[in-house]
Amino acid sequence: MRENIMNTTLRFGLSTFLLLAMAFVGCSRTKANHYFEDEIPFAKGQAPRPNEDSVDADTDSKIREFIEQLASKNSPQPIDYPEYSRVSGAPSPNFPNDWDENHQKIVDDAQKQLTDIGKPAFPILLEFLGDRRYSKTIAVATEHNLNVGQVCKLIVERNVDLIGIRYKSREGADGKTYMSQDYFRVKYPHDIKRWWHENYQKPLKQARIDVLKWTIEREEKIGFPKGNDGKWRMDELRSKLAEIEAEPQPSENFRALTSLPSLLDLPTH
Repeated sequence: MRENIMNTTLRFGLSTFLLLAMAFVGCSRTKANHYFEDEIPFAKGQAPRPNEDSVDADTDSKIREFIEQLASKNSPQPIDYPEYSRVSGAPSPNFPNDWDENHQKIVDDAQKQLTDIGKPAFPILLEFLGDRRYSKTIAVATEHNLNVGQVCKLIVERNVDLIGIRYKSREGADGKTYMSQDYFRVKYPHDIKRWWHENYQKPLKQARIDVLKWTIEREEKIGFPKGNDGKWRMDELRSKLAEIEAEPQPSENFRALTSLPSLLDLPTH
C-alpha cells in the first residue's frame, strides 16, 4: 500500500514537473518569437498618407512589384537546430535541397529598393502586413524565418529607427536589469498601424529625430550603475541625433518619384 502511494506520488510529481517544464519552454518560445508576430494590415488604399508623399499609378505599381519580389521562391528553411546562426555566412546544414541563393538575392534587392524609396512606400508596405508567404531567414540570437508581411514591417521600422545595434539588456541605476529600449517594441508593441496613424503627417526626418529623443530620454531615466555613467552610450546617441538633425529632409528626395527613373525603372528578375 505504501509502495503504491509512493509510486502514485512520484508519478504525480513527475507529471507536474513535465507540465511546468513544457509551460516554461512554451513561454520561452513565445517570448523568443514575440518580436516577429504578425500584425493586421491596412486594407488596400486605406492607409492614410500626406499629399506630399502621394505617388502616381505607375509608381504605386512599381512599389507593389518590389513587394511581390519579397516573396522568395525558396522553401522556408527548417529551424530545428540549436542556436545555429548564419551571421558568419556559413551554409546551414538544414537548407532545403532545392535552396537557391539567387532567389534570396532577388528578395534582398527588393528590400533595398523599398528601403531607398522611403516614406512614400510606407502606406503600401503596411497593406502587406498580413502576407504570410516566406521571404527570408535572419539571425537574431537564433534564426527566424520571416514572411513578406514581417519584412515589410522591418523595412518601415528600420527606415525610421536608425539607432542600429543595441544591447540585449543592461543594469540601471536602481540595480535592476532593463531590456533594450526599442522604440517600436516598447511604445508601439504589435501596433505599427497606430504609429502610422499618429505620425504619417510628419516628415521622415522628424520621425527619426523623435525616435532618438525618445531613446535618449528613456536611457537617462533608467540611469546607469554607480561607477558607470554610460557616457559612451549617451554620447553615441546624441551624436546620432545631431547627425540626423543636420541632414536634409529625406522625404524631399522622393517627393516626385516619377523623376527618379534610375531608382524605379529597375529590371525585374
